Amino acid sequence: MLARVETGARVEITRNGAPVAIIEPVQPDPLRGLIESGDLRPARGALPLLTESEVTAPDSAGVGAIREDRYGEAPR
Repeated sequence: MLARVETGARVEITRNGAPVAIIEPVQPDPLRGLIESGDLRPARGALPLLTESEVTAPDSAGVGAIREDRYGEAPR
């Protein structure tokens, strides 16, 4: 079975006709290829978390009207 997978075959394993597992060739990591080619640089440190003000746009007043219309909630 592994010899077939090594040649590119995808093998589905079933139990009583119901699929329970799939064995297939490992797909190459697309990010690794981009990093190795120099087209992508990984982050150098932790990414900053967004603050509450950055998550909610200042001009989102219309969202309250949409929520009220859709869910019957009063705008906050």
